[in-house]
Amino acid sequence: MDSNLYFKGIALLIGYYFCFGYWYKKFGKIDSFFICFLVWGLSNLLMLTLEPVIYAITGNIILDRVIWYVTFGAIDTLSVFLIVRMHKAKNIEHSRESLTICIIFSCLLLLQAFRFSERMYFNTGYLEWLYVEGVKAINIFVLIFFCISVKYRYKVRESNYGL
Repeated sequence: MDSNLYFKGIALLIGYYFCFGYWYKKFGKIDSFFICFLVWGLSNLLMLTLEPVIYAITGNIILDRVIWYVTFGAIDTLSVFLIVRMHKAKNIEHSRESLTICIIFSCLLLLQAFRFSERMYFNTGYLEWLYVEGVKAINIFVLIFFCISVKYRYKVRESNYGL
């Protein structure tokens, strides 16, 4: 396991929760943004928790690959399901942020599927760079996306209420 990459993931997770805390302090209500932010943070926490365990679970390379990609693909799928289900349960319309996060989870699922297929059936390393750098780039993008969304929402709130 790449410990440097793992610690970067932890740093990003801290960034997510810092933005989440800032948002909650400013708005303090459950809305579409809250739901997608919460699900994104929890899914990343779950992935970071499972990563070291899954990495060395059996020692059988083929079985480890299956467990790795299927587990992370299932987490991505479950995350989209949770976002949709929580919106229905709270009777909240989807915002552009929640739709964007659902699309990003779907892209991550496709990335998992492509990399799994490439590793299992073709046994090449063509998608390794795309997979490693793509996951990091998506996580950085989402952190920036959340920061901008929080700031934008606060500015809209200030202009609407004269705060």
